[in-house]
Amino acid sequence: MRYWAIAIIMGFFTIISYAILVYMSMETLTVDNAYLCQYLRKKINMAQSLPQPKLIILAGSNAYVGVSAEILNQELHLPTFNFGLHAALSPHFLFYLAQQVLTAGDIVFLPLEYSYYNSDNYNDLSAAIIFGCGKNYVLHAPWREQVAILFIQPLQRIIESWFANKTADFLAHEQPTFGSYGDATYNQEANITQAMRQSVAQQIIGVEFQPHSDGVKALSEFLQWCQRHHIQVLASWPNIPARPIYADTYVQNNLAQIREFYASHHIPVIGEPNNAMFDLSYFYDTPYHLHQRGVTERTYRLLPLLKTAITQIRTIHN
Repeated sequence: MRYWAIAIIMGFFTIISYAILVYMSMETLTVDNAYLCQYLRKKINMAQSLPQPKLIILAGSNAYVGVSAEILNQELHLPTFNFGLHAALSPHFLFYLAQQVLTAGDIVFLPLEYSYYNSDNYNDLSAAIIFGCGKNYVLHAPWREQVAILFIQPLQRIIESWFANKTADFLAHEQPTFGSYGDATYNQEANITQAMRQSVAQQIIGVEFQPHSDGVKALSEFLQWCQRHHIQVLASWPNIPARPIYADTYVQNNLAQIREFYASHHIPVIGEPNNAMFDLSYFYDTPYHLHQRGVTERTYRLLPLLKTAITQIRTIHN
């Protein structure tokens, strides 16, 4: 019995020691997270500098490489920023970052990737980014989530943080590939290779709504936060390739559940899913990324829908 007690105590102290070690190693750039942390910090700083009220485009990279904040800024006469980040970010962390740039009176345009409606909370890339630039997020997270974050970090990442990493320093100072409105600038149609076209053609975006998933839970909490802080949300659909499979009953039922979810939170949904579906020739390097011509086409499809929705918001608040 004594040996079991000693083993339990030793195990407890080992776990606590490891958690402290991970926590002390946070805010350290590694090859895994250096560029993306620099990317996130710059986007946050730029979005925070905009005058209020503003329009924030929020999602993963389907917004970053799919919607032009510059065009919307000019056409809507409303300060607009593309806060499209990375779909691999955990849902809670994505919405935490958005809360850093939103203030009362702002409007959020939310064309989330379909993965957010069925996703788990963490993956390795998300954990790497939180390790590098999410210390405040961990400090304010519920204790169960803190434990999950701390113990998902691989030992190799902890060891890397003890040594100066020139590669990480270099990556951290690379210029992120977006302009003054947060829009992607690298997705030039002339740069598309045959291999990129084949890759996009072979990938299928799954459409599934899991009401008890981490993604839906995080989204619900974010929508409630927006309501409490007087921030209007306009939901929509992500840009994906048009395929016959999306007409299947199973997919249509899931799309209907997504719309019903937003209705339950009193959130307007802009357009229909097929408004955001494009021929494969419009895509750049993934089934969520459009090239520049595709981005322009996508944005002008959205424009009249957003104009109507924003006019209604202004009418209500005036």
